[in-house]
Amino acid sequence: MMRMIPSKLIFDTETYGLKPDNTVFDIGYMVFNPKWGIVKRNYLVLETFKVEKLKGIPFYGEGKVNKYLSLNIEVLPWLDIMLRLWRHIKEYDVKEVIAYNLPFDLDALSHTNNLLRGKEFKMFDGIKKTDLYTVFCNFVKNRKDFPRYCEEHGFISGAGNLRTNAEVAYGFLVQNPDHVESHTAMSDVVEEYQIYTEIKKRKKRYQMEAEPMPWQMVSHNRENMKRRRRG
Repeated sequence: MMRMIPSKLIFDTETYGLKPDNTVFDIGYMVFNPKWGIVKRNYLVLETFKVEKLKGIPFYGEGKVNKYLSLNIEVLPWLDIMLRLWRHIKEYDVKEVIAYNLPFDLDALSHTNNLLRGKEFKMFDGIKKTDLYTVFCNFVKNRKDFPRYCEEHGFISGAGNLRTNAEVAYGFLVQNPDHVESHTAMSDVVEEYQIYTEIKKRKKRYQMEAEPMPWQMVSHNRENMKRRRRG
């Protein structure tokens, strides 16, 4: 019997907002390894995907909701989604879980699982966890081209910090400053996979464990914060 090659899983969730509205209504994930192709899955959560609620959120509105509906994403109960995810983790021997701003997504999964099943989310226990946000900030922290890129294209926060969200990270790595995230779970997973593979091409070891505020790792942002405190 052929031995299964360990795999990695990149995932993303869409929620209604931050706590206490970090309830997952859209989840996407991708399982991959160097020896075979990619498994992609995307689900809307039957219990939590509420059209009228989503329309009322400024970022989404009616147009974005109609886009969701036109994608024909499979709608399933939360328990069925979790069972499918669990089967993929076991079937493909997933040894690493990856997400951009991993703590947020883990917290959203925990909140939703507790809300709908009354149980803690423990599916990723014992699996290596990689925060792609921390990886990216570690990757660009001392680079000179990243501050130039952000300044040239206006990716600067009101406080004067370089923006380091997934949208900016993807645009920088593929040199497409006009890129705009679709903010659906699967489209974000595809972009995060691209971020991961672009950084891995450099064949260097970067910090994987999540930092509380990864953007502060970037030297430009550290210096800016020091100046603001002195001011």
